[in-house]
Parts: sequence; C-alpha cells; structure tokens
Amino acid sequence: MIVNTPRVSVLMSVYNGRRYLDSTIASVLDQSFADFELIVVDDCSQDDTKDVLEGFSRNDSRIKLLKNEHNLGLTKSLNIGLKRARGEYIARIDNGDLWSGNKLTKQIDYFMDRHDLLLLGTQAICLDDNGLEIGTRRFPIEDREIRLWLIKCQNPFLHSSVVFRNRYLYDEQYYTSQDLALWTRVFFDGRMANLNDVCVYYRISREAVSYKRRAIQIYNSYNIYKDFSDALTINQRVSTKGRSNWVSDRHQLEKPKKLFAYVNYLANKLKNNNVGAGVFLAAISYLLSPRLFLIKLMLKYATRMNYKRYTQWH
Repeated sequence: MIVNTPRVSVLMSVYNGRRYLDSTIASVLDQSFADFELIVVDDCSQDDTKDVLEGFSRNDSRIKLLKNEHNLGLTKSLNIGLKRARGEYIARIDNGDLWSGNKLTKQIDYFMDRHDLLLLGTQAICLDDNGLEIGTRRFPIEDREIRLWLIKCQNPFLHSSVVFRNRYLYDEQYYTSQDLALWTRVFFDGRMANLNDVCVYYRISREAVSYKRRAIQIYNSYNIYKDFSDALTINQRVSTKGRSNWVSDRHQLEKPKKLFAYVNYLANKLKNNNVGAGVFLAAISYLLSPRLFLIKLMLKYATRMNYKRYTQWH
C-alpha cells in the first residue's frame, strides 16, 4: 500500500476554542493549494471542541486529530504535532485566525528555487473579537531587515502566517513566545522573508495566550534575547550584559497578569485608531508592575546597544 506524503503539514493546537474553530478550519480546507495535512492537537479541551473536530475529520481525510490526556500548554502541544508531521514544510495557524484562499499557493511557489530560504511569513489584517477589521500588521520583507528586527527583539513574523522547513521543534522552556525563540535559532541557519501580500486575518482577542499571559511573555522575551545575544557574541562579535539576578521567577509575575493583560489588550486595540490613547494605556500597564517595567527597560537598552554594534559590523 502506497501512502502519499503531503507537501505541507498545517499545524494547530486548540484549547476550548469552539467559538472560532469552524471558520479557522474552513479557511485552511478551502486553500487553492490542496497537498497538505492538517494536524490539530486538542489540548484536553473541556467544551465541545472535540465534537467539532471529529465532525470535520469525518468529511476530510487530510485532518489528523491528536488529543492530549492532560492540558500541556501551547508549546508542548505544538511539538507533539511536529513530531507527527510528514510534510516537507510546516505551516502554522492559531485558532481564531483566518487564511486567504491562496496563501499556501503563494508561499510554496515562493520557496521554489530558493533552497537557502527556511522561513516565510506574510502581512496581516487585524480583526477584533467580532471579526471586524481594526488595523493592519506590517512586517519586514527582506532577510536583512528581518535580522535587524530580531536584533532589536522585535518579532518580524506573525505566527499564523509562517511556513518553515520541517526540521525544527519549539523550545519547551517557553510557555509563551515560543515563536520568537524559534526565529532566533533560524537566524543562524539560513534566509528568512515575508511576502508583501496580506494573507492572514489575525484576531486580537482577550482570550489569546499572548494577552492572558502578557507578563510572562515579557519575562520570556528578556530570556530569549539573553540567549540570542550570547549566540550573536560567538557568531558576530555582538554582546550584551547577562541576565540580572534580581529578575524574579516567572511565576511571581503571574500576580499582576489579569489587570496588566487587560490594559495591554485595550492599548493594542487603540493603537490602530488612536495612537496617543494606546501609548498612554501601554504606559499605565507597565506602571502597574514596576518589576515588569524594569525588565522591559533593560531589554530595550540591550537591544539598542546590540543593534548599534551589529550595524557597525555589517
């Protein structure tokens, strides 16, 4: 019996994601590029996510369902899916986000004859909880600009937009920001790019991990950048000071998470239409937690220093 290997493995992890599940999966199944498998890891959902997924899988053999016996979190769940992925390329999508119908076609076509290209993203339009467009997300296109973004600890990719070659796993020490940690590893392995086309509709939701655990995300970004800058020191003579002893254990940063996350959520929504109000709320959110403000300040200083050194060497 001959088993065909799909060209692309689309990977998604979901936890209690019933609200947006239908539209997200439909946007994948409706792709003009059809040679893919869709691997969905159900991270022990307590709602009727399982029933919805099983309904889709009965109608489309490309869907492969995996279910965790216990809630493991996004990073570990993604790695479970990656270990089962058979495609040459991995495409990521988060529940709640949507793809344009020709997204995979454009990206796989772009990979052709670019053998040193490892990672490719796209531009995006932002949606609110109700699906209304509230802004855009623009990312650098060329490899050099992407590298400079990473040097400044800016994330140059939207996770739901990326396609990358199937040779990586996520770093499981990071419950959040696992995407940024992966990009900083790809940095040393080959070329990266973003299409100039909008191919993803990205939902800004209060239910997203990036907002619920915003405090932990800042701490993780600091540690990711510490490891990244150490690697840069070895590879490109760029350095920064090491992690300070006063930085608290990440669990201590859980305390201000609810109010902090909510204010950050409002700030990001307002930035698209009212920059001044968005910046003001963002400042308030950091004042709610002086420790997080200091971590962010140290990170900003370190990235500016490394950016200046890097541009001097290149």
